[in-house]
Amino acid sequence: MSKTQEEKAAAMEETFAAVVNLEKAFEECSKGKPFFGGDAVGFLDVVLGAFVGMVRVGEAMYGKRLFDASRSPLLDVWLDRFAAQDAAKAVLPDTGSLIEFAKMKHVEWGVATATARRDNHDLKLLGTWPSPFVIRVRLALSLKGLSYEYIEQDISNKSDLLLVSNPIHKKVPVLIHAGKPICESQIIVHYIDEAFPVAGAALLPSDPFDRAAARFWVAYIDDILATKFRAMGEAKEEKEKGEAAAEVFAAIEKLEEGMKACSKGKAFFGGDGAGCVDVALGGFLGWIKAAEVLAGVTFLDGARTPLLAAWADRFSALDAAKEAIPTVEKFCEFHLARQAAAAAGFPPEHSPNAFSSCAIAASLLGAVSGVSPYVIRAQMALAVKGLAHDYFPEDLTQKSQLPLDSNPVHKSVPVLIHNGKPVCDSLVIVEYIHDAFPGAGIPLLPSDPYDRAVARFWAAFIDAKVFPPCLVILEEGVKTDQEGKAAKVEETLAALQLMEGAFGHCSKGNKPFFGGDAVGYLDVGVTDIAGVTPPLLDAARTPELVASAARFRADKTVGSLVPGVDKVEKYVNTVLYPKWKAAGAAKSLRINYHTT
Repeated sequence: MSKTQEEKAAAMEETFAAVVNLEKAFEECSKGKPFFGGDAVGFLDVVLGAFVGMVRVGEAMYGKRLFDASRSPLLDVWLDRFAAQDAAKAVLPDTGSLIEFAKMKHVEWGVATATARRDNHDLKLLGTWPSPFVIRVRLALSLKGLSYEYIEQDISNKSDLLLVSNPIHKKVPVLIHAGKPICESQIIVHYIDEAFPVAGAALLPSDPFDRAAARFWVAYIDDILATKFRAMGEAKEEKEKGEAAAEVFAAIEKLEEGMKACSKGKAFFGGDGAGCVDVALGGFLGWIKAAEVLAGVTFLDGARTPLLAAWADRFSALDAAKEAIPTVEKFCEFHLARQAAAAAGFPPEHSPNAFSSCAIAASLLGAVSGVSPYVIRAQMALAVKGLAHDYFPEDLTQKSQLPLDSNPVHKSVPVLIHNGKPVCDSLVIVEYIHDAFPGAGIPLLPSDPYDRAVARFWAAFIDAKVFPPCLVILEEGVKTDQEGKAAKVEETLAALQLMEGAFGHCSKGNKPFFGGDAVGYLDVGVTDIAGVTPPLLDAARTPELVASAARFRADKTVGSLVPGVDKVEKYVNTVLYPKWKAAGAAKSLRINYHTT
């Protein structure tokens, strides 16, 4: 069991007191002779002699003599005399073997202690997954074999736990051990190494000079290399980008020298195993690889920096690295999302903080009409998340092969194609955008599972009970059955009144949108209320929906995507009515959508 320094000191004092008593016993029993039994080894000599080896191990490992000439001179002489006996030599193990055995048991006890701590969830890490500084802490914990609870933080809405744990900088990472917070990534790495000395391999070298050299190169990675990469990512002009890239290569070449000095010909900066410098550089490795893939430039080049190039492959193959470092694709998507969010005017916490410009291979197949509420949903979700994409409007009367291949089941739009993989159905697309780009813009779905379920329920209600009757109302305009049309109007108005109640629940009663303070999943889902059904919205019947629709149309992010009534009316009169008439829908004059 692990003990405090005070407990260890108290135990040592008790042992010394026992030795003093044993010294008195020897004086009494030996009667001036060489052994407890007199002239020859006796019963007490055998009993105490069995512990001679362990006494010497303790003295060798802890640097303190148990049988000391000043404290117990008789026992000090007896120890050597007993060990010189032929019987003792034949039975007692050699001191070296006992020391190795003691070290092994010490490691086992330490591992057992560390396991007990892990099982008690003694460690918590507050972080954000893309942060290289958080990744380095995760690498350190993994290399030491320590389990921990990871708590993802929203930097745009910092938790009370983060603010209390790091009141100075209010940043991640923060490691909380037994309720005590430790801040700053390299301080945390050092703490992990010192607090869990027998867990895993040591992260810092034991030699003071090697330890100082390791700390120097860690500071170089943070202060020089990372800064150069960041400057390259922020460069605007081609000349500026070229100059910044040259500085990055120069910094990497200097780090190659550090690798040679620290590794001493071994596989890692830390020698045979990964150490604190490996962890520091490893935290940035995912970002560096993303920059290589997307910029078409190899920064860790086997010709220019062979040691670092080989190191990157070896480090990436470690189980700890596989556990802690996200995929290159995830880094790229995150970076572009941040970049797009910044361009769209989101707060600074949503701006890019990576090293390179990334591109998301995302395309949206839509409708050439520009009035499909289902397509508009997907466009709005992309806008809210600040994601740039290619838009391909499809003529639904003469579909190209792309939507047919991408959506072979329904052969309809919208279809989002991300990295070559199609995602179909508007609400499915909205949720996919939310899940695939968690760090971009603002969340679309509520964080609370119940609120999320409620939002999904009402989005499905819109698709089943609000929008279909609206289409029937329009189609009845080419028929003579005005009674059927009136019935559908009443059906739609009843559904909208239910949505009025839903708004009060979802918006928590006093917020501007279904999603609360900002446009969310359900706001995007009810696009048709804001764009397609305005003539059916009545301030007397549904005042909250009327006000929400006005705010929605005025929102700078999504408002421009809401089709105007004139645009919808034109599409109905020039496209839908002729189509319905051609299908034998019957007579009817062109209608004024404003009064329908």
